Amino acid sequence: MSKQRIVVLVVSIVGIVAAFLPWATIVLFGVSVSASGIEGDGVITLILFAVAAILCFVGKRAEPLGKTKFVCAGVGLVSVIVAAFALSEFSGIGLFLTILAGIVLCVMSFVKLEKR
Repeated sequence: MSKQRIVVLVVSIVGIVAAFLPWATIVLFGVSVSASGIEGDGVITLILFAVAAILCFVGKRAEPLGKTKFVCAGVGLVSVIVAAFALSEFSGIGLFLTILAGIVLCVMSFVKLEKR
């Protein structure tokens, strides 16, 4: 598998894991309550990052992403938009990881890491 595909796959897995982490945490009277991403919009990002992970296995795996890089970049962009709408003063680590993974996915979809 090409280095670019491996990086995109790892970033996609980070995005998938981020959907299960807390997207919001509230502390009231010393009691902490948190909600994971899959209790809300994290389901959307979970599906999007899963699509990007699957696309890493489409085509010639020894070569960098072909036309699927546009889909992977779109997945990253949509994930950032979905997560950005969920941002608040109570945002949790899962939400920030989702945004980070989406940005890195957008960038790495177009960066070729192979030597020429």
